Amino acid sequence: MINSEKENSPLAEDPKKTAEIAWLREHRFAFFSIARDRHAEQGRGALVIDASTEPLGENTPFYYAPQAQIESQGQADEVSQRLTSLVSEYNPSKELVAVFIRPGLEQFGFSMYQIGGEESLIEAVNIASTLRHK
Repeated sequence: MINSEKENSPLAEDPKKTAEIAWLREHRFAFFSIARDRHAEQGRGALVIDASTEPLGENTPFYYAPQAQIESQGQADEVSQRLTSLVSEYNPSKELVAVFIRPGLEQFGFSMYQIGGEESLIEAVNIASTLRHK
């Protein structure tokens, strides 16, 4: 089940989500610059952030995944469907989509955010279920 919730909801009270939102806000100008450049080169896409090491910091790895790459992963699961939807609907001139992936031994956890050009968080998507490694 996927729950879309606004920033001032219980989702924002989750310590991991709070840390992710704070980190995105702290680096938003750099991320918007990167997202705009990559959008110009590769089209729509999302910043994918490896949140396997905590706390989030300057050495946290991330990359830009173009829409075609995201769609090629298939849409058999709820996470892929929601990410594809966010990437196809955001306004690249003033928004970006960011996805945090938390690898585990048997499952992946995900958090997705659609962020506006100002400080506003447009949407935080809570993925209630996780995906098993294949």
